Amino acid sequence: MNDFRHITAKLSSEPSETNMSYLIKYIDNHDIKHSDVAFLATKMADSGIKISPYAQNAIDVASTGGPSSLSTLLVPIYLRVLNRVVPKLAVPGRPAGGIDVLATLPGYRVHLAPNEVMRCLDECGYVHFLADERYVPLDARLFAYRQRVGAQQSIPLIIASILAKKLAVNLREVGLDIRVGPHCNFGNSFNDARQNAQYFCSVTSILSIKAVCILTDARKPYQPWVGRGESLAALNEIFTDTASCELKNHSMQCWMMAVTVTNSNREPPDGSQLKAIFGENLASQGSNLSAFEERVAEIINAHTIELIAKGTGYVVIQQNIVRSILVDVQKRFISGQTEFPDPAGVRFLVEPGEYAKKGTPLASIRVPTKIEKSLISRLEDAIFVIEDSYHESFAESLREEVVSNGG
Repeated sequence: MNDFRHITAKLSSEPSETNMSYLIKYIDNHDIKHSDVAFLATKMADSGIKISPYAQNAIDVASTGGPSSLSTLLVPIYLRVLNRVVPKLAVPGRPAGGIDVLATLPGYRVHLAPNEVMRCLDECGYVHFLADERYVPLDARLFAYRQRVGAQQSIPLIIASILAKKLAVNLREVGLDIRVGPHCNFGNSFNDARQNAQYFCSVTSILSIKAVCILTDARKPYQPWVGRGESLAALNEIFTDTASCELKNHSMQCWMMAVTVTNSNREPPDGSQLKAIFGENLASQGSNLSAFEERVAEIINAHTIELIAKGTGYVVIQQNIVRSILVDVQKRFISGQTEFPDPAGVRFLVEPGEYAKKGTPLASIRVPTKIEKSLISRLEDAIFVIEDSYHESFAESLREEVVSNGG
């Protein structure tokens, strides 16, 4: 057994923060073999309950993280349109992953027993549940520790974490939405992200998993709504065919992810069909469409503050700072009764690089009164205008690439 596997085995038997620190430091200072990442993913999956194989057509598309994308919410619905079964085991996102967005809906249950997971799959073909002390507990603990110590960008750990959850639900087909940009965890450039995608596909091959990676350009926000409640508002616009051009484009991008990973060829569904599928999952996990619509109305009505351009120039949106601000605010509102608080959110009203005159509304803000001044002040450092042309050109079309292991 090599040093990496020895450290992994020790962590598996004793998941202490000390052993987590040893693992992270070792990875930081060594080139990790693809087979060793597969070993770590397997140990993580074996640390908890596994869901028995449900269907040969089961599949999921994970993501590498990044604000403004709705892929972890939309792609499962699209996969259901394509008659695929979707057992989605997940960890929380930053600031608005699919699981924590859904958890803000009244009644929606994300902690499920194995029989409840199977029931949801029987009822609607889709379940979205949380890694916890029952499922991949080693991954859940290590993921939380990585967030605390700033180790989210470790490529071997990202790959092992993603695949551990797929192994825990016995998936043999996976997709990976790789978001590419300076604030992303899996590659600042397409060259880096492509290499990491090949790394991911090599590990999945060792685990006998068919993998397809879709690389998308995350330099610009994928769509305007950022936040847990805001993601629900964005879904509602898609369901009701009232989405902005940017949101429509992102929805189509998510549809193409589903089509690509399943090798399908059909026309995209309309909003009403998506809403019906979404409603089936809500009902199966304890909520309903009425609760969803009430929550959306609450979010929209709470957007009462606008961030105004202080001068005339080109718009800059620093997504990494927006994300950090929202995550910091969320942490302040966590309690024993509220695992996934939703105190604040942002809607971009302009795009990066757009020319805006002084006084133009740049963003709409949802924020509690007691932290309004401090939050607005911080967001003004993330969303603003400059006189010179924006340093990053968005003139070229947003790129997309596909990398697979051909399995």
